[in-house]
Amino acid sequence: MKQHQQIFQDLSFTIRPFDTQLSEILRNHGIQRSEWSVLYTIVHEPDITAAEIAKRLTFEKPNMTRIIKDLTNAGYIDVETSAEDKRRKHLRITPLGKEKYLEARVTIDAFEMEILEGVTEEERIHLLRILEKMRTNLNRRVRL
Repeated sequence: MKQHQQIFQDLSFTIRPFDTQLSEILRNHGIQRSEWSVLYTIVHEPDITAAEIAKRLTFEKPNMTRIIKDLTNAGYIDVETSAEDKRRKHLRITPLGKEKYLEARVTIDAFEMEILEGVTEEERIHLLRILEKMRTNLNRRVRL
């Protein structure tokens, strides 16, 4: 097997069990995987819109609409119309949503640290740089 093939095969064999196990952890917290991705994004980028999240996470508009509706109905987020542009709808985390996020975050942090056991800080930094380059190349393909 060629080196580039091995890289992507290994990525696939790593991401699949990670995603499956993370989904199980989130289920125990009453959150779907897609909902977690949206919550995470809103927590880290408070002025983001649903359209911006959908683009970043490559969610189809109907799926994004359903996720926003579910998170709103659960009381985890609010949708606010921008004062500057009435067409822009900003997503905001509610106190209940922040509490749910932090509760799940504790379990997820422990899970992630377990996975990173034996990986040095230098290796983590190097991996982040590599992943950023790969993400940039993937995003460049979308614009072609």
